[in-house]
Amino acid sequence: MEAEVLVYIGKLRKYLNTNREAYEHFIGDMDENKFFDLVNEVAIKNYHEKNDPTLTMEQFEIVKKTLQIDHIASRDDSYYEPKIFIDNRGLERIITK
Repeated sequence: MEAEVLVYIGKLRKYLNTNREAYEHFIGDMDENKFFDLVNEVAIKNYHEKNDPTLTMEQFEIVKKTLQIDHIASRDDSYYEPKIFIDNRGLERIITK
């Protein structure tokens, strides 16, 4: 891996560890390692294409949304219990497994 990318990731990691607001915005309760894996991939791509590993704010938001999708997809079914449906009369009923 290129030294510039390693330095960039190190600085970003330090920044997010010292700025709780930024950490909560980008990582929150999601997997920090997955976040940095995705950022690393984008930083390498940026470095090869632009000679600069720095991510744009749009790229950070894409990484965040990708992690959110992964986080939601990996939820256990019990997270969505009980299931609520509306029958053909418009009345609500709760159905459990």
